[in-house]
Formats: sequence, C-alpha cells, structure tokens
Amino acid sequence: MTGPDSRTVTGARVEETAHSIDVSGARLHYWTAGAADRPGIALTHGAGADHRMFDPQIPALVGAGYRTLRWDVRYHGASVSGTGRFRTAYAARDLAALLDAAGMPRPVVLLGQSMGGNIAQEYLRRRPDEVAALVVIG
Repeated sequence: MTGPDSRTVTGARVEETAHSIDVSGARLHYWTAGAADRPGIALTHGAGADHRMFDPQIPALVGAGYRTLRWDVRYHGASVSGTGRFRTAYAARDLAALLDAAGMPRPVVLLGQSMGGNIAQEYLRRRPDEVAALVVIG
C-alpha cells in the first residue's frame, strides 16, 4: 500500500505517504513526509504505542527541512507481526529495511521513545556509520 495520506496535525497540514513492506514474514507499515533529498530522521515509538505518537512533531520537523520516517514496530499499530517473539535486534533489522525501502539518505537521525530508544541504540551499535545523531526519550 503506497499513497498520499494528507493529515492535519496540531493545526499544520503535512502530506505523508503511507507504505508497507514485507520483512522476514512481517508486514511493516511506515509513513514518510518531506522532500526525498533532505536529511532524514526516523522516529520509533515506545511499547504499546504506534507511529501516531509523533503526530505533533511531524509538521515542525518537515518545516525545519527534514524528511521523516515513522513506523509501526512489529506487534504494534498497523504492522503485522509474522512469527516469533519480539527481539530488539530483529526490530533494528526491520528499521534498516524500512530506511532502505524509503530511500532515506544516510547518515540519518534516529529518535526513539522507550522501546523505540532501545531499537535506535541497537541500530547505532550495528551500523554506526549510518547514524548522524541519536535521540532517546524515556
């Protein structure tokens, strides 16, 4: 599924494109906004949440010149888990696949809240040259 998804978030209108890809038996959903040639920031939500937790931040990030990618981690939101248990290492691999599929420029800024922070840190450990900055919340 790929297509425009216009949202009004905190009074600002931002055009996002919804996507999904299959990764290791899971269908992962993600959303991008901003120009493809801009620096990238990937936002990963915490446990029990989904990509919508970052609705208020997207207009400001796009307005500041970033390309954003936010996603629903396996077992969350619109994403379908596939088989097996959740593992942070697998989620970091999922994030890499999403960044590749989106054509996200590297290095990228990673922002993660709680569980998403663990995923972002694991990605940094595995691919340090691909990370411009790391933001961990909570």
